[in-house]
Amino acid sequence: MLVKRLLKALGREEPVADAEIGGVTHRLEECKGKLFFDLKQGAEGADLAFAARKAGAAVVAASEAADGDTVVFEDVRAAYALASAAFYGNPERELKIVTVVGTNGKTTTACMIAHILRETGHPTVMIGTPGVDFGSGFESCELTTPDPDRLFAVLRRAVDAGCRYVVMEESAHAIYFKKTYGITAEVAVFTNFSRDHLDFFATMEGYRAVKTGYFVSENVKTAVVNADDEAGRGILFAGRVPTVSYGLYEPSDTFALDPDQRDGIRCVVNCNDQIFPLQIPFSGEFNLYNALAAVTAAVQLGIDGAKAAFALRSMHPVAGRFEWVSGGDRRVVIDFAHTPDGLHNLLLAVRPLVKGKMIVVFGCGGNRDAGKRPLMGAVAAESGDYLVLTEDNSREEKTEDIIADIIRGFPQGFDAYRIEPVRKHAVRAALELATPDDVVVLAGKGAEPYLEKQGIKHPYSDRNEVEQWIRRYNR
Repeated sequence: MLVKRLLKALGREEPVADAEIGGVTHRLEECKGKLFFDLKQGAEGADLAFAARKAGAAVVAASEAADGDTVVFEDVRAAYALASAAFYGNPERELKIVTVVGTNGKTTTACMIAHILRETGHPTVMIGTPGVDFGSGFESCELTTPDPDRLFAVLRRAVDAGCRYVVMEESAHAIYFKKTYGITAEVAVFTNFSRDHLDFFATMEGYRAVKTGYFVSENVKTAVVNADDEAGRGILFAGRVPTVSYGLYEPSDTFALDPDQRDGIRCVVNCNDQIFPLQIPFSGEFNLYNALAAVTAAVQLGIDGAKAAFALRSMHPVAGRFEWVSGGDRRVVIDFAHTPDGLHNLLLAVRPLVKGKMIVVFGCGGNRDAGKRPLMGAVAAESGDYLVLTEDNSREEKTEDIIADIIRGFPQGFDAYRIEPVRKHAVRAALELATPDDVVVLAGKGAEPYLEKQGIKHPYSDRNEVEQWIRRYNR
């Protein structure tokens, strides 16, 4: 694409050489021959712009001019998204896009919606924490919501592959950084709100404002909102977009009757007075919420509610989300829960399935919201029977310091725990402690295939560690 044509699509007529450009990026190492967006400001931005030109960027765009060759945008992040969309021919205009917003439950809810769409005859792409899935398995992706150049490349692939629908997780960081600017979701789901990412957003009020602030007409045509969540009710009452509610306790457009959670979940659903059965092969009240959200979203897309609910019967567990791994006489649950609320809901869901003890293995991430560490310690001490404290992406911090923060949340005199700083040792210790009546809960990593320490992602998988231990144990 010629650079002037791309800039014209953004409403700009600039005196730049009309060169053919190979793409749009904000990455210095990829900028040669591309329109480079300098997302820094001040002296740091000027240095980056200079480095980009030296590295061969065709054009540099920024929020302020470092010199006469810079294309200046008042909102450079919005321009980055719009330029990425234009470079790929605005594929978002040919797709029905469903976004899922919330602290917990985004991945499972998005996977459920994608599964319903595929099972009812609609080829669908899913974008989220596990990666990008065109229907045959996830391809790796760096971020829950990719940066604009990566995101719109996927959307172009979706159109070229004949897909009509895309379901994607919309992270708080993506909203804040306007990664999906210019996309209006056909349906946007709000799952819930609880503490997370305060290392970046500083306050709960700021974090909440970002998530709930997404629900405006520029971003969303119809919102599907959890009425049992306080922040969700704020979206409903604000009335900034058309809304449909779901829930279990507050009056809702979609709700469940007489849920039975003894083996998976069975219930009757009332969706705008359409009554139909729902059966899913997952346990936990949080998964019932996820299913209600998914079915409600599907109905807003024009799919019959009963057919949407029936489709979920055949859904396989999402890797690393309330995932059971068993072998011999050991039972293990692997889950991504890494917030106080997420851990509380996980342990609450596991408890009825435990005859003996619930042994909980977890840690907290380094260089992130340190204030949630004692909160997670308090949750685990209250709900678990025995705890094994360990690492979880310690990054630049010492694992021992993170664990000390977790322990501060324990009630006075609590001693039902041990410390195993190396995660694979912690997993093995928990499995060795367990009896056939116990359940081992591995929280925090889910399906992540690495442990991040000192800037390096080391290959690691909770599931692999469990399976290796089981194979040795059963020899």
